[in-house]
Amino acid sequence: DGTNLMGGGSFSAVNGSGRNNLARVDTTTGANGAWALGTNGPVSEVLVASGRLYVAGEYSTLGGVARSNLASATIATATVDAFAPSVSGPVHALARRSNGTALFFGGSFASVDAQARSNLAMVEPTTGALQPWTAATDATVRDLDLSQSHSGLPNNAWLHAVGDFTTAGGATRLRAAAFDT
Repeated sequence: DGTNLMGGGSFSAVNGSGRNNLARVDTTTGANGAWALGTNGPVSEVLVASGRLYVAGEYSTLGGVARSNLASATIATATVDAFAPSVSGPVHALARRSNGTALFFGGSFASVDAQARSNLAMVEPTTGALQPWTAATDATVRDLDLSQSHSGLPNNAWLHAVGDFTTAGGATRLRAAAFDT
């Protein structure tokens, strides 16, 4: 909404108020927002899109609701929503298509919803349903960036990944790679 900053990390208080790894702060006054969802483990990245806050990290609950390292909440109501992919390890990075058709994430995991995925995955951003895109790396993905369309079509873009990997998509790639989405 332009007046609040959403942030995550590994902390138990912000401005003297209890906040577990996730906070909302007024950008004008610096005061904590009434919104006080938290996680039971560190948050690596947050992404705000379409009235939702996507939360990546290494945790098993968001706002007291069971979630596996990736979840989302409706910002206006501070409620955890139905988006609930089950990720087998920490999620470090998020990227979302500007047209809202896909959410990409990277980290250090071997599966999503009990299906093999090596450190990269794509889900539908409303439901969290795993999508058939199967790019992979041989080690942790630390950050992602989604470029603009490379063909003029809204779903054709490059996903840039950086991390600890030496192989990406079956080819030698030393810590940086680009994937066609």
